[in-house]
Amino acid sequence: IPVSLTRSASLQFLALDHNNLSGPILNTWGNNNTSPSLRVLTLDHNSLSGPFPSSLSKLTQLQDFSFSHNKISGTLPSELSKLTKLRTMDISSNSVSGQIPSTLGNISSLAHLDLSQNKLAGEIPISISDLKGLSFFNVSYNNLSGPVPTLLSQKFNSTSFVGNLQLCGYSVSTPCPTLKPPRRKSSHRNLSTKDILLIASGALLIVLLILV
Repeated sequence: IPVSLTRSASLQFLALDHNNLSGPILNTWGNNNTSPSLRVLTLDHNSLSGPFPSSLSKLTQLQDFSFSHNKISGTLPSELSKLTKLRTMDISSNSVSGQIPSTLGNISSLAHLDLSQNKLAGEIPISISDLKGLSFFNVSYNNLSGPVPTLLSQKFNSTSFVGNLQLCGYSVSTPCPTLKPPRRKSSHRNLSTKDILLIASGALLIVLLILV
């Protein structure tokens, strides 16, 4: 991807999907207030690699970006929450790892979030439940664990969550394990052999005193 594309002041729409592009996604987006007008960025179905570009968070006018079906790695930066106009985020079918940033729950405009088929781990942040306008959500086939936030499991069907072996609570067939209450210690002390002999001796002595 030419560096010049990341420095265009008037560029609003950039679609380079379904090509043979390779190499890393440039991490110069938004530097020195470049590309201030970019609203749509689609790079799907290429051979792009390298870490997820953290500079993307500087494109404050960005509404839709899609990097699906590439070889992108690294982690998702928490600074993505600065994209306050973002509606669509699709990074499906890559190798992105780490945890899902809880700050994604601050992007109130987000309607489409596809993180499926990556290497994401940890729990699904409950903050994602705060996205009232979220109409599509998919985190299937990752390494996520723990319970799915209740509001998300009620709003989206099981296909949004399958393929995470340690994820639970998103369907009837995937209940989360219930914690067993701790066993109460018995208040009765077990009598030792010595205690039994003393009690028996005392009882025998009482009987003898009565008979005398």
